Amino acid sequence: MTDSVHTVDDNTPEDIQDFLKERARNWVVSDKPLDTDLGWKDGCECVSAGHGDHEHTTASAMESVFAFLKEQM
Repeated sequence: MTDSVHTVDDNTPEDIQDFLKERARNWVVSDKPLDTDLGWKDGCECVSAGHGDHEHTTASAMESVFAFLKEQM
């Protein structure tokens, strides 16, 4: 995900929570270097997209996103 606005709470089915925990990553708005660990939020790992504007997170993180997807296959 790139700067997703999803929410995980007690009503989120456990299988969805497990999937996000095990297989998802969210590249979020941050001026920190690309892929800097930013902790966990809403059930998944968050890392820096390497850009401070939402509009540019996908383009900024694209190479890292595809590397992550390849790793998951």
